Amino acid sequence: MDAGLTRHFAFVPAVDDLVEPWHRLSFGTSAALAARASDRQAVPNGGATVRLSTAEDLRDAARLDLLLHEHLERAPSFSGLPQRDLDWFVDDWRTTWDDPKYTHFIAEREGRPVGHLLLYRRPAGDLRVPAASIDLANAATLPEVRGSGVGLALTAYAIEWARANGYRAITTDWRMTNLEASRFWPARGFRPTFYRLYRSIP
Repeated sequence: MDAGLTRHFAFVPAVDDLVEPWHRLSFGTSAALAARASDRQAVPNGGATVRLSTAEDLRDAARLDLLLHEHLERAPSFSGLPQRDLDWFVDDWRTTWDDPKYTHFIAEREGRPVGHLLLYRRPAGDLRVPAASIDLANAATLPEVRGSGVGLALTAYAIEWARANGYRAITTDWRMTNLEASRFWPARGFRPTFYRLYRSIP
């Protein structure tokens, strides 16, 4: 506060006795970090085909990421993220297929991209990240296919891919105010390991 820093964050293990004292200091739980085992998955069809993407999928990936960005801007998330247009997302995704840190999947129905999922190899040394794990860093589906099994197919495909490629665990995170994510990921077996706590001091 003496330095003029009024927005405070803390990552706390997802243990009630450790989180509760922060709540008494008016910190709220703003996000969850979670993990699950990369065990064998039967990939449901969901009426979609899931495949590894290529650089030719650039604009589709950018459109899907823009959809997630717009979703987080609306109630109840009110993310406060900067306004971005499609060209910004195209530029942001352009080098994805040249970077070994990333593995990207596309879900299609009748040849039309309807969802995507990005895996990310986090740098070593972060105590929040399990050993031999990979991060599910981004996932989105078109609004008109949500609830139809596309997200289930993408997630199962990614978990099975992680298992087959030697990753013992898969991690992800979500904003607590993103109610769809707060329901979807725990239902896929992800269990909170840390919470991101936040307080803005007037």
